[in-house]
Formats: sequence, structure tokens, C-alpha cells
Amino acid sequence: MMLFANSTWFEFKLVHAEENADNLSVYEFSGTERVSTPYEFTVELVSRSSDLNLTGYLGAEALLTFADRSGERRLLHGVIRNMEQMHTSNEFTHYRCILVPRLWFLGQTQDHHIYQHKTVEQIVTTVLKKHNFLSEAYSFKLRNSYPEREYCVQYGESDLHFISRICEEEGIFFYFEHTKTGHCLCFSDAPGGPAIPGENLLRYFRGSGNVADTAVVSKLNLHNLINSDISSYKEWNFTKPTMDLSVQDKEPEWEKAPVPQGMELETYQFPHLYQTRTEGDRYVKLQLLRQLTFRQWIECEADISRFLPGFTFTLFSHPRGDVNRKWWVVSVHHKGEQPGVLEGESPEGRGLWYQSSITAIPDDVCFVPELEHKKVRIEGLQSAIVTGPGNEEVFPDKYGRVIVQFHWDRLGQNNEKSTCWVRVADVWAGDGFGSIQIPRIGQEVLVEFMEGDPDRPVITGRVYNELRMPPWQLPSQKTLSGIQSREFKAGRRNQLVLDDTQGQIQAQLSSDHGLSQLNLGYITRINHNEGRKDFRGEGFELRTDNWGVIRAAKGLYISTDKRDSAQYHHKDLEEATSGLEAASQQHRDMVNLAEAHNAQTPDKDGDIVSSALIEQSNQIKGTGQAHKEMTEPQLVLSSPAGIALTTPKNLHLHTGNNIGATTGKHFSLTAGRSFFASALDKISLFAHKMGIKIFAARGKLEIQAQSDDLEIIADKVLKIISAKESVQISAPKEILLTSGGSYIKINTGGIEQGTSKRWVAHAASHTFDGPDSIFNNFIFAHKNASGVCEICEAAKKA
Repeated sequence: MMLFANSTWFEFKLVHAEENADNLSVYEFSGTERVSTPYEFTVELVSRSSDLNLTGYLGAEALLTFADRSGERRLLHGVIRNMEQMHTSNEFTHYRCILVPRLWFLGQTQDHHIYQHKTVEQIVTTVLKKHNFLSEAYSFKLRNSYPEREYCVQYGESDLHFISRICEEEGIFFYFEHTKTGHCLCFSDAPGGPAIPGENLLRYFRGSGNVADTAVVSKLNLHNLINSDISSYKEWNFTKPTMDLSVQDKEPEWEKAPVPQGMELETYQFPHLYQTRTEGDRYVKLQLLRQLTFRQWIECEADISRFLPGFTFTLFSHPRGDVNRKWWVVSVHHKGEQPGVLEGESPEGRGLWYQSSITAIPDDVCFVPELEHKKVRIEGLQSAIVTGPGNEEVFPDKYGRVIVQFHWDRLGQNNEKSTCWVRVADVWAGDGFGSIQIPRIGQEVLVEFMEGDPDRPVITGRVYNELRMPPWQLPSQKTLSGIQSREFKAGRRNQLVLDDTQGQIQAQLSSDHGLSQLNLGYITRINHNEGRKDFRGEGFELRTDNWGVIRAAKGLYISTDKRDSAQYHHKDLEEATSGLEAASQQHRDMVNLAEAHNAQTPDKDGDIVSSALIEQSNQIKGTGQAHKEMTEPQLVLSSPAGIALTTPKNLHLHTGNNIGATTGKHFSLTAGRSFFASALDKISLFAHKMGIKIFAARGKLEIQAQSDDLEIIADKVLKIISAKESVQISAPKEILLTSGGSYIKINTGGIEQGTSKRWVAHAASHTFDGPDSIFNNFIFAHKNASGVCEICEAAKKA
């Protein structure tokens, strides 16, 4: 659009320099401004100087002023990021510079930074302050409040990309306001906005070749689109796995754009943005607004210079009535020429030229920026160090999560605030069961990121380093594998070791507490880090320096009976049950013999023990089809070679019922000092063939019946012999000797003899003196006044 030579003008000057010291004039310029995008203006300047200090212009603040035919001036403040010297023609040298906002320079950075428990506003403020943005250089005009982000990572992004991304995620956009001395970065989330500077009621004037008397909108295209009108999100929260986090929002039926019949234009996403339904509802509504932002918009051309993104204007005089309304500017492209600055070089009639092209949406539509700045995705594994409070060695939460320090995090303090809680992958995780090995502080772990998201780390492995070496020395102990743990805040260990040394394999489960171990196979001593040491034997060993218990509620079988290659059922008791059945039968046979010889009472004492042994044998033999099981919790010991019990001190055998001891050959009992046998009821000894011998090499042999008769019966000769002294027969009432009908009776009344045959007495002499007597003192168990044996009564009570 051609304008009169004196109807508009453009000016350029440095803000903090002397007034146009280098006599720079604007020849032409172009630039684009857009919501949520740093603007960029290219300005071509001319000067009579051909040797300007280009470097001196870089980073300088400058002000570009351009006006239109309405007389209103538009200010654009920026910083020079590029200065270029071009051609020289006659007396003028052409230069080109690029003006950008301070925000643009944040795109020239790259950082790795972790933000925890901060809102988007707090994060953005932190980034801006890092770059010395003064408080008047930015502002937040937010309608909504935003929750803290538990964990938000800037990973390899420029600061500009990072803050743009998190603002887009929350539906926050930014634009700029300009003054002669600066510009302000404004963040907003509300529809509508301030009016453009100067007159904001703008006329649409097509013109048809005529020239309007003021700046007007001269060309307009109205766009209407069909957009997705249903937004659906779904999330999953591992702390509340049963919670349904599906959310949806849709455009009301009366506002929907027409779509082919039977179709629904839904966008369904799994965005990893929220963990509660409240948050989900907010984000899904935001996404629907994002989808509908450009349901309708206009593209205009004008010679109006005062359009700014984020500002509004009102259009009138358009032939379509619904276009004559208030619009919100999304973007503006400016272009202007001022050839008249080249004195004497401008062709006659050539004048100023300016045009603006804008995109705008209805002012009542909430602008939600597109998700243009994608989150960086981390591919592959990363290494990190587990960290926590200085006084802890293991620092998990209730889910087994830990804190880590990433190597790239230069601000982390290697403490419990270095990162969020990071989940730890295990090989098995169930409902109160599974496996767990919590990474300890100082250990190096491998971290992956779910779907590559830096905000969602998970520990998937652990690795050794120079400070955290393997549990056994390598490569010398290369055949050892397993697990070795260390006592919390101490040095003792627990370990499970699998030793695959050729020809000498073994397994060891060990705890340093009491040096308690289960050793299997080719047993060698395995020290903590040194590994294999001296050979200690073959087979298995269960040992401890403390106490040991073997407990089996349904029965226990200990055997040295051989089972080649671990064949047969593990509770196969064939040898034991066969031996016990044979012993039970032998016991029954001996009881029958004893009863036959009156050594035991038939159907009483011996039968009780014999029947109990047979019953026990049957319980051990058990019941079942394929594999018989004990019916009672018996303890069975079985060995084909023998069983030996030894102790330097005491051995106590006890049973609440009966003890049966059966041997196929001999039964020998010896005592280093004394042998005591006591029975509350009676003792019965029976020898079937070879007799019974009782000898006392020294000391007395005493046999007493303390409360009843004593019977000594021999089938043949009964001998009572004193080898060196005398035989004494004594009774307090009477002694009666009988044989073949003859007798001698000695009692308190005297001596009586009688025989039906001869009575012969041989003596060298004989003497019959006066009366005399000898009394013997009998020692029996103590009886009380009632005649009851106190020792016997005590035994019964016991």
C-alpha cells in the first residue's frame, strides 16, 4: 500500500546511547510477533559512517518506533542480537540488525536442573531471576492458581524451551508490553486482554482502488474449522492403584461443529500429567480448550501499526455482521519501507510503505497454547548414586523407593532432597510377597525413565565402582556367585554363596551372628571378601556358635540309609519301618516267653509295652497310596551302620509312657561309677536260656523285700555259700527248715525239731547250758507311724 511521503515514518535509536550518535536511519524493517513466542525484528539501517563498531551494538537495548496514518506511534523495545554491515552505495552504508526480547537469549542456554515442590510460576520466576530479570521486567496476570509440581526436570533443554513447555502444559501463554525504556514479559491464562494502544475501534475498508483517509483493515479472511470436540485422559497412580483416573470433557451439543453423522471426534491420551481426579478434570478441560482455540479465526491485512499479540481490538464496517466484534490478536507480521532516507537517491514519487498482517480469535475464546515444545526424552540408562540423610545408611519410604543423586545434577547436595522418591524395580513384587533389596546410600544404580520421561525415573539395576567393589575378590574368586549383605551400621554379613569351582561345587547359607551356616557339597571355608579358603569336608553341615533347633510338626526322620541320586520319596522309611516291625515282633515274642515262665503277668505289663511299640511302628509306617506319611509326629533315627550318643556330662531319656529297647543280639549296660534301676511298681528280669548272674566284686550284695515276701526258687540245687566267713539266716518271728517231711522250727517259743525217721547228731562233745538268745537288727525303708513307706509314697506322687 503506497502512502504519502510524509504520512508515516520509522525511527531507530539505542536506549542508553547519545541521541543517534551514529546517524542511523531506518531504511526498511520486518518482524513477527506471536503469543508465547519471542518476537524478532530485522531492521535495515543506513549511515554515512562505513566503520561502525559492530560488536559495540551487540547486546545493546534499542527502540524501534513506527507510526501509521492515524498518527499513533508504535513502540518496540528490544535487544540487538545480530549486527551486520552490508553494501555501501555513494555516501551511505547499509547495516542490518535483529531486535529480540531479553527472553530470546534464554534460548541460547542449555541446562540440567531439578525443581521439586514448586508451582509453574515459582519455577519460571527462578529461571528469570537466574538471568537477572528485574521484577519490573516480567509479571504474572494469572486467573487460576496452580498446584506444586512434586518433581519437574529440565533435562538438556534451553531455559526458553523449558519455561515455554511447562507454561504450555498448564495453559499459560505470554506476550510483551513495550515502553520507551524497556519491555515487560507478561504471563496470562485468561481470555481477553488490554486494548491495543490508541484507537482500538478499527474500520474495515476494502477501498476498491480508493485510499482511506486513515489507517484501516483492508483485507480479511474468516476461517471456521471442524476440531475434535471431545477430550479424554487416563492416568494411573501406583499409590492408589484401584482409583479410576479416567476423565473426559466435551463441547456442549449446541456448540458443536457439524460432523459426518455417526462420528465422534475424540482425542484420547495417556499424558502422565496428573495423579488425582481433580487435577485430571482441570487438565482435560484445558486440552479441550486447546483443541477449540482455533475453531474460528481471522487473517487480516492493514496499514495499522499498533497491533500487539495478547491485545484486543474491535472491528466495524465489515459486510458480514458477526465479524464486527472484538478480536484478540494472536500474531502480527510487520513490514515497512522508508527509501526516502537515502537523500537524492529515491526515485521521484517513491514514498513510505507499511503493512501489517494479523491473526486473531474472538476475544471470548480462551487462548490455550499448543504443546509445541516437547519434553526431552531420555533414551537408554543413566547412572546415579543413592543418597539420603548423612546419619543414615539405608533410607527408603514405605514403597521401597530411594533418593538418588544424578551425575549431571550440579546443584544437588547428595542428601534426602536431591531428587524425588525413585521407585526400584524388583524381580518379583506381589501383595505382601516378592523380593526386595533396597539400594543403600552410596551405591551406584542404573536409572531408566518410563517412556523416556525425565520426570518419571525408575531404578532398574545396580553396578559396582571403585568405591563399591563386588563382595568377593575378582578375578581370583570368579567361580563364586550369590548374595552378600552387610549389617546395618556395622560390619557383619549374611550371605548365600554358590561355588561353581570345577569338581568342588558347594552352596553356603551363612550369617555372621553366631557364625550360623548351612554348608552343602564340597565344603570349604568362605571368608567375606577373600572367598574360598581351606577344605573342610564333603556332604552337608548345619552349624552355629549359638543355639540350634530342628523342629518338624508332623514328624522328623534322620537317617544314614543310602538313596543313590536322591531317588525315591524323601520320607521313604523302608529300612526304619522294617527294623522297627521286626523289633516289635521280637519284643512280643520275648514277652510271651516271660509270661510262659511266670516272669511277667499275662495280658498285663509286658503286653502294654509290646502293644505300644507295635502301635508306634504302625504310626511311623504311616498311611497313603503312592507315598505313605506318618500319622503322628514321630522322631525317627535310622542308620545301617550304627547310632552313637556321647556326652562328657549327663544324658537324660524320658518318656511319658513306655520305653522299649530291643536288640537282635546283646544288650550291655556299663557305668563308670554306679548303676541305679528304680521302678515304681516292679522290676522283672527274665533270661530264657543262659541264666542270670549278679556279682558284686566288692562290697555287699543286698536283696530286700521291704514290705512282702522274698522267694528264691531253684529247679535243682539252691546253694547259699560264704566263701570265707559265715552264713547267717535270721527272722524276727520264725525260721522253718523242711525237707522230706522232717523239719526244724525256730521261733520266739524256742526250737522244735521233728522227723518221722532217724535223728542223728555227731559231736565230739555236747553242752546244754541255761537259756540265751541273739537278736538281729533289720534295716528297711523308713515307715511313718501308720506303717506307710514314705519313700514309696514320694515316688508315687512323682
